[in-house]
Amino acid sequence: MLIFGRISIWPTKSVIFAAPNDVRIEDVEIPKIGEDDVLIKIEAAAICNMTDMHFLKGEIPDIKYPLPPGKPGHECCGVIIETGKNVNSLSVGDKVVLGPLYALSCGICSYCIKGMQELCEKPLEDDFAYAEYLKVPTKYCYPLADNVSFEEGVHRFACVRPSRGI
Repeated sequence: MLIFGRISIWPTKSVIFAAPNDVRIEDVEIPKIGEDDVLIKIEAAAICNMTDMHFLKGEIPDIKYPLPPGKPGHECCGVIIETGKNVNSLSVGDKVVLGPLYALSCGICSYCIKGMQELCEKPLEDDFAYAEYLKVPTKYCYPLADNVSFEEGVHRFACVRPSRGI
């Protein structure tokens, strides 16, 4: 995928959970970032047994399919390829691990009230990690040390909420 400004030469891909036991890879648009966001090229994403497998099997009541592109992916690492104009703490080329994206829950839907934020009906962000590119607010990005691989980062750190760089 080559990106020149905001123009992509080829479409980007995302996993789509179309129905229980029906997972597809489809073309999607590259997310557009806001002033406080970064665009990350995903290098590694983990499959969470606590949520993702239940989405796959259709075991979560009242979930409507198809799920948004990239959902339920919430454990990932990647490289920043674009920053919003208000982003000062991170730069293009930085390796980052993300705090769990289900931390972006609405806090008011029936699942959030029950303490099941990973199933939020109205997440505050609509981009998820099972895609080539992810838009995320900078406050959920944590620097990943150069000596830590993306695979190690996603398995050791992406499912926790780090307090500082890793």
